[in-house]
Amino acid sequence: MFWHLYKYHFKASIRNKSAIFWSFAFPLILATLFYFGFGNLLNDSEELKPVPAAIVETKAAKDAEGFKQTAAELSKKGKDQLLKVKYTSLKKAEKLLQDGKIDGFYTLGDNIRLTVKENGINQTILKEVSDQYIQMNHMVQQTIKEHPEGMEKLVKAISQNMVENQQISLGNEDANMMVQYFYALLAMVCLYGGFLGLQSALHAQANLSDIAARKAVSPADKLKSTAADFLVGVTVQFLAFLVAIGYMRLILKIDLGNQAGFILLAGFIGCFTGVSIGLFIGSIGRMSRDTKSGLNIAISMFFCFFSGLMIGNMKDIVEKHVPLFNRINPAALITDCFYSLNIYDDLSVYFRSCISLIIISVLFCLGSFFMMRRKKYASI
Repeated sequence: MFWHLYKYHFKASIRNKSAIFWSFAFPLILATLFYFGFGNLLNDSEELKPVPAAIVETKAAKDAEGFKQTAAELSKKGKDQLLKVKYTSLKKAEKLLQDGKIDGFYTLGDNIRLTVKENGINQTILKEVSDQYIQMNHMVQQTIKEHPEGMEKLVKAISQNMVENQQISLGNEDANMMVQYFYALLAMVCLYGGFLGLQSALHAQANLSDIAARKAVSPADKLKSTAADFLVGVTVQFLAFLVAIGYMRLILKIDLGNQAGFILLAGFIGCFTGVSIGLFIGSIGRMSRDTKSGLNIAISMFFCFFSGLMIGNMKDIVEKHVPLFNRINPAALITDCFYSLNIYDDLSVYFRSCISLIIISVLFCLGSFFMMRRKKYASI
């Protein structure tokens, strides 16, 4: 009986043009607009580029050869190049710094002095280079003076502790900030399952649907019928998710990560959550079909907005000021699933987000069940 109901509910769902448009077509249109709107930004990864700097030698410079050799090593061309230095006069270095052509310059005199115009990552790198050199040079000088017999051990220890400048990813892929918009878009696809969940709820309310009125006087079990309708909603929405992610990866060539199994699992759980939210909204009170539909759209877009669909760093702003909201926002939890797979090697954030989504889904389903079972109709 259950699968018989499932089959006919499925046929009815795919004939719902409005729900099919919002679930299947609209996300593809939006993904295409994102793709052409971002342009080449999608192909740019967060690469570490050599820091432009200058070196100024003064007449008072002493023991500068060591630092010059260090700077030369760090400026060797290749994928691990850290600095891009040039030797110039003090006056010219100041002009280059003022014009923004270098991020700082070293003045080699009685000591090494770094001059910068502002604070930032590149300036921090330049300071770290000079600090590390000064520290190592001090250790060498002190060892030569006090314990010359330990010089060999010191050189060996310094060599072991030296770390080459390499670009590494925190996870399996290089991060691209533009991809987060597509994560938020996939979250929107999942939450648009609310249209199908709303339809399931309406099909159980005889005062809002002709189908529900016929079901109310039929011998079919109401719980089984609603469960079959709900499962159809999850199935259809997951198909929409597959279409969206396939379009992004195969047509638009968006790199969403290489852990396909976990991505699909998160998508399925997200679709389940979206349908359960729609079912809950459809079960509230005796509002009209249009009112409930509008409420479903408003709530879905509210969640998506704070997950970063319209403003990329919105989720970070919320995390800073109201972190609890990110823990209960289904769209933010779905984007966390995708983002963690692409960034972190550890799956703790992924599983935490999935568990939170399941808990939210169960709560919405239980709320829907208790509201729907109490409804009775004096006349249909």
